[in-house]
Amino acid sequence: MKEFFFIIPEIFFIISLFIVLILYPLIIKQNRFTLFVQSENVFISGQLSSKPEFIGSFSLIFFFTIVLYFMLPVNEAIYLFQNQIYLSPMTQFFKMVSLITILLLVLFATVQINFPYWEEILILIMFFTLSVLFFISANDFLIFWLTSEFQTFSLILLIVQNRNSLEALEAALRFFTFSAFMSNLLLYAIQTLYGEFGTLNFTDFELMIDFLPIDLTEFHIPVTIIAAYFLFKIAAAPLHTWLVSTVEGSFLLISSFFLIISKIAVFPVLIRLFLIFYPCIESPVEAILTIGLLSIALGTFGALIETNIKGFLAYSSISHIGWILLNLTTPSLNSLLYCFFYLFVYIFISASFFLILFSVIPAFGATSLNNISDFSVIFATDSSLSVTTSMVLLSFIGLPPFIGFYSKAFVFLNLMDAHAYTTLFLLIIFSAIAAFNYLRIIIAMLVNRQPIAILLMPFSFSKLILVHLFGLLNIGAVLLIPLFFHFLYYMIITSL
Repeated sequence: MKEFFFIIPEIFFIISLFIVLILYPLIIKQNRFTLFVQSENVFISGQLSSKPEFIGSFSLIFFFTIVLYFMLPVNEAIYLFQNQIYLSPMTQFFKMVSLITILLLVLFATVQINFPYWEEILILIMFFTLSVLFFISANDFLIFWLTSEFQTFSLILLIVQNRNSLEALEAALRFFTFSAFMSNLLLYAIQTLYGEFGTLNFTDFELMIDFLPIDLTEFHIPVTIIAAYFLFKIAAAPLHTWLVSTVEGSFLLISSFFLIISKIAVFPVLIRLFLIFYPCIESPVEAILTIGLLSIALGTFGALIETNIKGFLAYSSISHIGWILLNLTTPSLNSLLYCFFYLFVYIFISASFFLILFSVIPAFGATSLNNISDFSVIFATDSSLSVTTSMVLLSFIGLPPFIGFYSKAFVFLNLMDAHAYTTLFLLIIFSAIAAFNYLRIIIAMLVNRQPIAILLMPFSFSKLILVHLFGLLNIGAVLLIPLFFHFLYYMIITSL
């Protein structure tokens, strides 16, 4: 029973999800009746009927789960259920970050998912969230594979909720095809490891590699396949080709899950396995530098010719993943600190930009702001919002004094320590090109602006205040960098 105490947040979330599933038939029946009766009102007023009580219940479940994680006394690494579940300050923090980010994105995207099947979307989001929570704590390849597949199927079902879109069906099919292929490869690697060593537990592999006189070459093929699977999960080159089309074919909310939440879920597990299997990787420094530079190059040049805003963000994500991976040239403490710092900065900036999009789109219509040129209407309607958007984009570029500058500066410091001067020179070139990519949006807002913008709905004042706060934090958070590094240091020391 003591082991169950440490997974109280997950148990609460599962029970809440089952209660929602039991009540779902009653909720959907009442909601569809309301939509049918009010169909004329919807047509006349231009607004859809909503179910705020369902959103409220969804928010309360997430809020109490976050509180339970915050109150749970996990101050060191804890292994549960025969070492299959791993808890630590790092896993708890990543879970809280994922829950807070999902909750913010959903609350801001309420208008986007307000259609006859929006309750199903919220339920699927809860299933996706549950898989993320267990995936982060996986300490066994079987749990790792099961929770990863759970994520995949949840995302596929979320994509196809856009039932009238051919692009959504194509995106779901493409994502399913890539996921099925990589999943089969992962299963082959897992069964190879089990056949050779008789275990699937991460801790057992760590002990064998560190203390037993085994032939590390036996790990080369399965470890390479596992590394490829992680590259697919984070959409790093050369396994990034599925991301752009999948993101473009999805609702904006689901696109944010691919570009933000998936990274939050994958990286704590990726870092742990990277440290465990690092001695088994052939030429790790060269491999990481190659993958990182290739991701940055393809992401940068892909964004250069991209006009769709979701596709642009997908290429931007690929590029930033390359920057994050460059921090892992050596398994040192500083490398891990810089890696986690860049990851959280990327999460914060990306979430800020998505919150801006969710705030703006209801005012201009669901079909607007699909392209970069559509940003021209923002300045004409709310000049303060255009300033906030510009601050977020400048942080993406990495200009001082924005927090994005410091995340990239630490990458340069890490590469200088590794004497990778050629890589540094290439990064300067790619950074200049990437700066032009983001400046295209700023130019569209401030220079090529439209003189008149027709609002379909007024801006939500509370949402705009929060958006402006996130924008200001791109500068203000710089003051918290020393404190955040102290926390990251504590998290790494007590967890890895």
